[in-house]
Amino acid sequence: MPRIVTKRSVREVSTMPGSPRVAISHGVVMFPEFRGQGHGKEECAMATARTCELGYDYILCTVTSDNEAQLSIMRGNGWNALDRFVSTSSGNTVLIFGKKLFRPRRPTPPTYPDPADEELGAGGPENNA
Repeated sequence: MPRIVTKRSVREVSTMPGSPRVAISHGVVMFPEFRGQGHGKEECAMATARTCELGYDYILCTVTSDNEAQLSIMRGNGWNALDRFVSTSSGNTVLIFGKKLFRPRRPTPPTYPDPADEELGAGGPENNA
């Protein structure tokens, strides 16, 4: 399970069982000396980019509804709230967030006409007599 570590935070990313291109982000911790200083949005963006570099196409995570700072960070980084539920173990309302990851696609090499086709003409060899 990859661990994404920056100078201000750490998080773990695991693969969703049965969906190798879907990541689950969890265990996100902003180091105490950096909390409350406005670094969360930047850290989330860097970790999301790193997850994309690891080859994932989509990422999911959960956030409790009372964690206003994290909810703001997720929305500010383009994550979408997909659903919510009440945890049977804690009683907290939990939101499920998801984000499609975009990797630059390799450019498609240009295609050029085959010179042999041009010599035959539009109608094929039978029309070139």
